[in-house]
Amino acid sequence: MSWLKIVLVNTTHPGNIGSVARAMKTMGFSELRLVKPRRFPDKAAYDLATHAHDILDQSQQFETLQSAISDCEFVCTTSARVRKHPLQVYSPSQLRASLQHNPRTTALVFGNEQSGLDNNQINLGQKQIIIPTSREYSVLNIAQACQIILYELQFVQQRQQVPTPTNSDVTQDEIEVLFSHVESALAALEICNNQAGINMIRQIINRSGLSKRELGFLNGLFCSIQKKN
Repeated sequence: MSWLKIVLVNTTHPGNIGSVARAMKTMGFSELRLVKPRRFPDKAAYDLATHAHDILDQSQQFETLQSAISDCEFVCTTSARVRKHPLQVYSPSQLRASLQHNPRTTALVFGNEQSGLDNNQINLGQKQIIIPTSREYSVLNIAQACQIILYELQFVQQRQQVPTPTNSDVTQDEIEVLFSHVESALAALEICNNQAGINMIRQIINRSGLSKRELGFLNGLFCSIQKKN
């Protein structure tokens, strides 16, 4: 199992799935996850994948982004612009440095060709990856963006500094369980019941880098609040 999962969300054209698979193959990565692609499997994907048919054959499909990243400890969402309530922004080289310093199971998430990731999907990540581009025209297609980021991450792979799960970081699935307890506790207290506030709390949790021990404490705390109200 690869330490890096490439996740494509609601991809419209199957050719882009094939092009991403080819980009992955050239940089030495193999695990591709697809969230509700419009058309896949499809001949156009295989035509553009060239020698990366094995990556397409072994790809997994998911109904939701949450399920696709549930086993990952570190989730990076991509966008061409900083959002209204931004996550911390990394360039591809900063992402490389982070993973060399703190190896962990990672998901790299790309939105669809027309609209990218929506704000709710962006907020499922701990970091937002933005590729520095020209001010005159900043739009990259999915395969180009993937190739640029994977060029940096191949150095993590080639130097055998390959992240392996350490069980010291919590997975996205565990974060979602905590967040459900937080939401229930806030509802019981009848506070912070607007979506903007909820999104801000999610971002704080995602940025915090909780340990397993801290996660257990917070789960217990918010469960106790629910029971007393």
